[in-house]
Amino acid sequence: MKKPLSLCAVALALCVSSPVPAASSAAEIHAIQELGRISGVAQACRQADIITRIRHELDTTLAKSESRQTEETFVEAVKASFLEHQQKNAPCPKPEQVTPKIDKLFAELRQALRTR
Repeated sequence: MKKPLSLCAVALALCVSSPVPAASSAAEIHAIQELGRISGVAQACRQADIITRIRHELDTTLAKSESRQTEETFVEAVKASFLEHQQKNAPCPKPEQVTPKIDKLFAELRQALRTR
């Protein structure tokens, strides 16, 4: 007579067999937070091109598992930046001021991912 597998045994088997994404480095987290900060300001300023570019590059730069892992970090940075920008009634940066920062952050993010 076969014994049924317990729920704990099944859960453990799934955890062991599932790929676990590598932990994010401090450089990765910093880049994600800064990109989220820029995206939050862009949302407050209704700069759709910047928002779209950041989201598209994040989607193409990060693996699916990493995207899920960093989504919360990114979203929290976006929310905080958006609210701070609105509360301070800060002026909106020009896209040409922000583009070099975005380029630099994505270069840093790619470098951090390569050195894992």
